[in-house]
Amino acid sequence: MFCPNCATPNDPGSNFCKQCGLPIKSAGAPPAGSAPKKRGCCSCSGCLFTLSVLFFLFLGFLAYALYSGPEFINKFLAPGEENLKELASLPVTKDDADSLEKNLTEFLKYIQKGGTVEIHLKEIEINSYISRKLPVTRNQSEEVRLKDLKVKITEDGFKFMGVFRALKLESYFAAGVKITVDENKSVSYVFGGIYLGKLWVPALAFNAALNLAKNYFKSQPGVNQFTYRGVSFQINKIAYLNSKVIIECFKPKTD
Repeated sequence: MFCPNCATPNDPGSNFCKQCGLPIKSAGAPPAGSAPKKRGCCSCSGCLFTLSVLFFLFLGFLAYALYSGPEFINKFLAPGEENLKELASLPVTKDDADSLEKNLTEFLKYIQKGGTVEIHLKEIEINSYISRKLPVTRNQSEEVRLKDLKVKITEDGFKFMGVFRALKLESYFAAGVKITVDENKSVSYVFGGIYLGKLWVPALAFNAALNLAKNYFKSQPGVNQFTYRGVSFQINKIAYLNSKVIIECFKPKTD
């Protein structure tokens, strides 16, 4: 048996090292400096187990919902009073929709010249702009209709919420996402929990699935490029404040 401190050989069953005098805590302890045995990674199996549990829970809920009939589904998915109050607390105005369209036009004009340009997007402007464009999401038969869609901006990122109608079912939904840019100008997404009516799916499920997808489908290294109205640029930084997001964009100047 070897001392874990000085690696001196000792007699089997010894409690203390004959060289340094320190206690030998476990029989058969490996000598100091020996390479520890590698342990298998359990992250993938843990993610798969979590996803499997959530999948079977969803199947169980779906089976119960189908057995109970459409009245139960409507009652379960319909927006509650608190949901409607939160949606109503995010106002929309014509002036703010006009302001965002003007800001986007100015941003496009400056980013085309090249260099670094910051764009500040206010929560009320985004919601007003969405409200103006919302009728586009309705189809002619009205079988699927997005009745309301709002965005709330906090230091934790974006929270999307709204109410949609599909056939005779009306459901509330909410989802959180935070987009960040690291020092290598690589964009990453972190998802928050998702609500569909009273059904809550924790963020762990989506982020675990996203991490698994990243392991199998490696994203292309380098700068992430975005295109707006035919103009390509990269995003250097994203900062979140209460009711505002600041995006720093860059486009190389052309001679």
